[in-house]
Amino acid sequence: NSEFYGFSEFYYCTEDVLRMGGDYNASKYANAAKNYCATKWKTLRERFDRGLYASHADLHRLKYQCFKSAWMYEVFHTGFSFPTRYRNLKTALQVYDREVQWTLGAILYRTRFLPLRDIQQEILKGAHSHWRGSFTFVNNHYLFLACFLVVLLSILLYLLRLRRIHRRMQRSLPSLSSISTSSSSSAAMWLEEGRNSPTIPITL
Repeated sequence: NSEFYGFSEFYYCTEDVLRMGGDYNASKYANAAKNYCATKWKTLRERFDRGLYASHADLHRLKYQCFKSAWMYEVFHTGFSFPTRYRNLKTALQVYDREVQWTLGAILYRTRFLPLRDIQQEILKGAHSHWRGSFTFVNNHYLFLACFLVVLLSILLYLLRLRRIHRRMQRSLPSLSSISTSSSSSAAMWLEEGRNSPTIPITL
């Protein structure tokens, strides 16, 4: 009992020339398509010149209407497996005064579970989700910036620590050099006096 809607080419194919847009009836549509295909081109052109077709119908539509009528019938009843007696199938051009284009499969699929009157609510939800998505996008940028600042601060602190360690090492070098100098001078004094260097007794 679900209602299905055909947009875009499904609507143009039923309305532009056959003037059968709206409630879809398989038998009436098939008969109208057969009558159109059996009509001579001269007659079709005369009807076109007299403005008997839709205002946006052109010669290209007239030339391919026979093929497209057969194509649409097969898509409905062979591709989508609609029964020929199914009564809840409609062709439409607009939804809430907005023309719908290039959404055949998506709209037909969605209307299996969602009444058409609720599509507007879904559009509003989509707008809210888009706003939330933008807000999340901004938050992600701030989060990335915070992480970058934390990493940069860590690097600076590490460099400062290395600098302090380097200064301490430079300060300790003079004291080490003075110790080595005093040791060498004391050794020289022992040699000048002709005495051996003191030995440290080791007990085993």
